[in-house]
Amino acid sequence: MKNVFLVGLLYFFPFYAFSAENCRLQTEQIPDNAIFTLHCAHLDLETQDALNTQFQQLQAQLSNTLMFKDAKQTNAKNWVARYNDLSKNLESLKNITNAKVLTNAKTLLKQGNFSDLAVLLDTLKTPEGKKTKQNAKVHFMLGQVYLLDNKPVQALPMLKVAYDYFDNIEYGVKYAELLQEQNEYEASKQIYKDLLKRLKQHPDEKQQDTLLQVKDYLAFLYTNTEEPAEAEKLYREILKYYRKLAKTKTNATYCLCELARTLGNLANLISEDPKRNEEAEQGYKESLEIYKKLAKTDPIYHAYVAKALINLSHLIAENPKRTEEAKQGYKESLEIYKALAKIDPAYNVYVADMLFELAVLATKAPDCNAAEVEQQYQEALIFYRDAAKTNPAYYAYVADTLYNLALMTVKDPNRKAEAEQQYQEALIFYRTDLKCLKRSDSFNHESDKTQFQFSVSILKSPFKVLN
Repeated sequence: MKNVFLVGLLYFFPFYAFSAENCRLQTEQIPDNAIFTLHCAHLDLETQDALNTQFQQLQAQLSNTLMFKDAKQTNAKNWVARYNDLSKNLESLKNITNAKVLTNAKTLLKQGNFSDLAVLLDTLKTPEGKKTKQNAKVHFMLGQVYLLDNKPVQALPMLKVAYDYFDNIEYGVKYAELLQEQNEYEASKQIYKDLLKRLKQHPDEKQQDTLLQVKDYLAFLYTNTEEPAEAEKLYREILKYYRKLAKTKTNATYCLCELARTLGNLANLISEDPKRNEEAEQGYKESLEIYKKLAKTDPIYHAYVAKALINLSHLIAENPKRTEEAKQGYKESLEIYKALAKIDPAYNVYVADMLFELAVLATKAPDCNAAEVEQQYQEALIFYRDAAKTNPAYYAYVADTLYNLALMTVKDPNRKAEAEQQYQEALIFYRTDLKCLKRSDSFNHESDKTQFQFSVSILKSPFKVLN
């Protein structure tokens, strides 16, 4: 498992405060899932139902691509934020069109009829693509509508035109965010660099949050484009700001959260250099202590305590002499996730992750308890299979677990048929994963496929035994 990078704490913690006239989120628990519904004080029940139909259809479309509940919750919150922003932006139409068009636009938004709203806004574009502030605003709103309708491909050119037509910080940030989401890292990075330069040249206290957001996203992109020195520089600038602000009473909790998150991200970055493991460990530990402190007064932070423990345990596990210490960290995370899973079954995949990590760690020990390891893999497999029923992203997790199980099973001469079945099923899941998700990432499936085929061929021979 890779270390957990967190981008923009605003998108991971529920610090949204909507006024009564805006919409808010409510989570309803159903077996193995979380459904988010909208509650809008300014809308009648019939209109709310229509809007929620659109919103929940969007969630259903996303369920196959979002791996974890917090990611789904993040997307839901972003959707609500976009909805409220667009609702406010529509007010500007009164300066460029008549009251009837404005009323129609508001009605279509309330109904969740995004297709017709896009058609209406399209008619408000100025002819021949004039680069005016007004035309940029219309294109920006069109981009927001397409995003609400889960059409990022159509939204991208609208946001690009908005930013090209009117050099607006907000337009630039939203355009760069969408480019980043579409994995257009280089294009996104260039826009963030331009925005950062402008924000530094013309410092404005009102733009401080935007400046920090741009630095954070840019650091993440530098990390993903193998520019660690640039990423580290930005993370340290962010840390300096939040360390200072966390000492005040103003937004102290929020600043502590951002401080802990950034400490973790910086530790992830520098842990790539084995010579800096001690420095990385100190960063992980400080991040962990902050989350533990916050969890004492707010249970929402327990999940983040677990994630911080995981990152720290990953690092410690690299030292063969500290296996027991890493094991304790994984066990502590496991207990946290088990407690959370009793409230919300969505956390069962995290339980599976910890069982898997503990099993892998145990196999490296000279006194490995094979029966205990097999049980851990079997328990993890149950949760991964369940998750894979609705989310193809878990096919590789199922395959990895089956493969590791087969490595255990094949050591028993009386269980070769069982091991072969596990290898074959794992191979099927890897191939399905490649077909469904078109992966080319760190799972290295081509190598895995070759290894499986080789393993199966050996199993069929009565004269060869895998070590």
